[in-house]
Amino acid sequence: MKVSTQQKEPATIGTTKQASNTTMGRAKGTADIPEETRQAIALFLAERSVGGRLKRGAASAAASRFGCCRQQATKIFMQKLLSLPKPRRGRPPASTSTVLIAQRVARIAATPHRRWQTLGALAHATNIPKTTLLRYISKKLVQRVTVRVKPTLSEDHKWKRLAYALAHVERPIGNSINMRK
Repeated sequence: MKVSTQQKEPATIGTTKQASNTTMGRAKGTADIPEETRQAIALFLAERSVGGRLKRGAASAAASRFGCCRQQATKIFMQKLLSLPKPRRGRPPASTSTVLIAQRVARIAATPHRRWQTLGALAHATNIPKTTLLRYISKKLVQRVTVRVKPTLSEDHKWKRLAYALAHVERPIGNSINMRK
């Protein structure tokens, strides 16, 4: 049996040597990929991506060019892609400027009371959307006031309502109820 005196040279990241097909990823004990190489991989893959998705074979090309595995190249690209600031989507948040809110509340206070009858009438009179008025009411910036109080039921009306309700209730025979006692 022959003993080989030659030792295998460990693969280094960043060289142009082609890794053999039998190895999987980085071997244990190899150095981390330097930040400059990570940047180069990310730029290389960014040129070969459309809408944040890599084109076919781009990760393999980056892996062979920079001497790392395909999964590592994809992972580096995705980390760099996710770290970029994302554009704002959806409806912009409502203005929280206290000056603007104070101006709107002053406009509401300056509106004559005859124009406050409904929320829609107040919105039309002040040129402030109903949703904004509702938000101000919920935040207690504007107080809702009831101008007309609904009258309570009269005694006669109470008896009529009770008689109507009892006419629709099934009662046992013999237990009559005198409502006027």
